[in-house]
Parts: sequence; C-alpha cells; structure tokens
Amino acid sequence: MANRFSRIGIVVLVVLGLLDSVVEAHDLKLSFYAKSCPNAEKIIHDFVYKHMYKTSSLPAALIRLHFHDCFGCDGSVLLNSTSSNQAEKDSAIDLTLRGFDFIDKVKSLLEAECPGVVSCADIVALVARDSVVATGGPYWNVPTGRRDGLISKASEAMSNVPFSNSSFSTLMTLFTEKGLDLKDLVLLSGAHTIGIGHCNAFVNRLYNFTGVGDQDPTLDSKYAAYLKSKKCKIPSDITTKINMDKSARKFDLNYYELLLEGKGLFQSDAALITNSTSKALVEQIIQGSLDDFFVEFAKSMEKMGQIGVLTGSSGLGPCNSLLAWILDFAWREIDSQRVKPEVGSSYLADSIRGTPLLPRIGVAHCAAIIDRLYDFTGLGDQDLSLNIKHAAYHKSKKCKSPNEKTIQIVMDPGSLKTFDLSYYKLVLSAGGFFQTDAALLTNSTSMALINQIIQGSIEDFFVEFAESMEKMGRCHDCVICDEAIFCGLEFLIFGATPESD
Repeated sequence: MANRFSRIGIVVLVVLGLLDSVVEAHDLKLSFYAKSCPNAEKIIHDFVYKHMYKTSSLPAALIRLHFHDCFGCDGSVLLNSTSSNQAEKDSAIDLTLRGFDFIDKVKSLLEAECPGVVSCADIVALVARDSVVATGGPYWNVPTGRRDGLISKASEAMSNVPFSNSSFSTLMTLFTEKGLDLKDLVLLSGAHTIGIGHCNAFVNRLYNFTGVGDQDPTLDSKYAAYLKSKKCKIPSDITTKINMDKSARKFDLNYYELLLEGKGLFQSDAALITNSTSKALVEQIIQGSLDDFFVEFAKSMEKMGQIGVLTGSSGLGPCNSLLAWILDFAWREIDSQRVKPEVGSSYLADSIRGTPLLPRIGVAHCAAIIDRLYDFTGLGDQDLSLNIKHAAYHKSKKCKSPNEKTIQIVMDPGSLKTFDLSYYKLVLSAGGFFQTDAALLTNSTSMALINQIIQGSIEDFFVEFAESMEKMGRCHDCVICDEAIFCGLEFLIFGATPESD
C-alpha cells in the first residue's frame, strides 16, 4: 500500500492541471494538434516506420484495428472489459484483433511529449494510415480532433462490424447504416490485399458449408484442396494463419484478381462478385491502374475515418481520457482491500503508470483553506462552521499566516493507508477541510446520507461508491463531464485517506 494513494493522487492532480489546458472543441481538421502537440504526427510516423518491417503482418493488424474501431471511430475498441461489462475487444468478432501493444507504445511516446492531448482514436487512425503507406500502399489525409469514447460494449461490435461469412445483403446493410455506399464496400475490402486470415474465419467453406459436410461450390476447387491439404487440415483448426492474396506484403490489385478466380478467402470476399454492380466495380478496378485505385481507396478511407466520431460539445475528448484514467486507477490501486469498488477500466491507465511521485491524494495546500482560517467574509474572521480546535491546530502548526500558500496539509490524518469512512467522520466532527466539504452539512439530505454511510459497513460504501463512479464515467456532455470530474475527485477524497508528510 506504500504508494497506492499517492498514485491515485497523481491522477487527481493530472486532471486538475490538464482541465485548465483543455482547448475549445472543434470538428475534425488536418493538423488539429499543430499548436497543442506539434510533433504528434511525426512521432507516430517515425515509430511506425521504425518497427513496421520487424513484423510483416503488423500493417494488416493495424488497419484491421482501425476498421473495427471505425464503425464508430472513438477508440472504444481499446477499452478493457470489467466485471459488469464485456467490452468490444472481447466480443467474438474482435478476439483476433492485434496491435493493442503497438498503440499503447505510441501513446506512451505522445504522453511523454504532450500529456493528455492526443486522443487514442486519432492514434489508431494515424497509425493505420502510416502502416499502409509503409507497405507501399496509398496515402490518405487523416483529419484529427477525435474524442475518445468511454463506453465499449461487445454487443455493439457484434451488431455493427461485418463477419467473415457475411452475405452481400448483410454487408450492404451494415455499410449503408454507417453512411458508406457500394463503392466504399468494394474499395475498403481491398485492404485484404495485405490481410491475414485464421482458419476459423472460413473453415466452414471447406468442410461444412451448408451443414451437411460439404464445400462451398463458389470456392475454386484447386484452391480449396490446397487450403485443406496445406493449411486448415482439420475442421477444428482455429489458429493457422493464411495470407489473403499471393502478395500479402504489397498493397496491390491481386486481391481483386483472386476474387474473379473464385479464390476470395472469406465468404464476405466472395460475396462481392455475387452482385452484378459490385462485380463490375471489381472488374473496373482490375482494368484500371494501381494509382487510380489508390486515389479511390484513399477517398473511402477518409470517409470511413469520420464515422461516428466524437467531436465538439457532443464528444468527450481529453475529458473522456482523464475520466478513463480516474476510473481505472480508482479500482486498480485499491486492490489491498478485501472488497474493492468494481468500476470502469481502460488500458489508458497503463500509460501514466510510473509517473514521478506528485503530491498525494487528500493532501492540500494552505491556499485552499486560508480564507476559512483568516478572512472568511472579508472582515478578518474565521469560518464559524470550522471546528475551533481543528482551525487552531492549522493556524498554529501549518498555515501560520494569511500569506502562507505552499504548506501541505493532510486532509484525513486518521487512517493514512486505507480506503475507509474516516473522511465522513471528520466532516461531521471537524467541519471538513474545504468549504465544499462543509457544504455537505448545509443540506439535510446530504447530511443524512453521510450519517447513513458512517452507520453502514465499508462493503456497502464500496458498492455505492462503485455505482457512482460508473455513473460518472457514462457522462456524454463535456460541460457535465467537467463537473462530474470534480465531483469524482471529491468522491475519491471522501473514501481515500492520504499518506502523512
């Protein structure tokens, strides 16, 4: 427990510091971070190019991660599941997603350069673009300014993202719902030219297409025989990987050529030639130049990259990322308790682990209380709601003059290393530390709730605390969100007790 609440305090102070620097929200635009983090895109580009050639399948993994996130481009595919919620990344369709560690490393570099500025949703979009370009593929513009989502549900991924066995009509329905058209469907499917597939994504086409042990008749028979003899040798193989075209390391037109030969690996690939219009588009792409395909693919990627983005006052942006940090730290770092709050979780918390120790949670400066001690109403008086002995102690031992601003004071010295109820007891007995603490006693309902908490068990408090944290984490308006953060910080201080100086 030695530094646990100190580390929660890091989150609190990072939040307080960054809230002042949150810029006014804008829509997506190129070079969104030109002022707030001017080297952001270069940092991403350089890291991608440095590591892309170490793993040939990485570009495919990163653009797939972008696809799956961008049926709502808010970074929510990165969030972890909790005991009460299965996140997108743990849905059946996302279990083979890779690249999370890569994104995490990029995020850590950006946090070192400009903490709390670049959203994870933008990182995913930029990394996908740069990884494709690194293969010799097309470049497309990535307007930035996306705000990170905090809600991630497996059920939404299952209903929004196309499966490998989707029919043409299902594909069109899903794409149309997201504002994409038939041309976008055909063009974006072209990313499979650098794709990798697992046997379980198409094994039914080889061994049990209609449920009677048959093979998909639209799959080229020689290609099927090769897959069965060399790759997916048994129906239960779910781990073997297969390149989706003959030149998997090159972003070219080979994928489309294979479709017309009946060698599209997934059923969703083969579906593109079951419709006369989409088949004509495939043929048109093959007959055209690679440069022409790159231009059209780039347009569809730019279009896809703006699906469901959170921007402006409707998004959460830095506000959301900070909430994610708070929620994750709040339950991860209180892990020594027999019962602990089960609140929302995000991989984002890992990006600020190891931050140098900052002033502790529940430790404040004299500046925060000085008026209550020396000049509460502007007449050189003391706040009458503040316990006399409590005030005398601070005036004689800590805040010895009205000009003292920097001395730190422990807010809850009764139990320095436990997440307990002593804060509430001190509010009742000493009038709290901040005026906002004392304010809880000015309302009969809030005062009754404090008494109820004290009379109850720590387990009951943990349950209620967790529910409030989860509720706070679901706020969707940034103005409300900012207010909720401050309420959340109060709640963290309510239950947490600081370490001594």
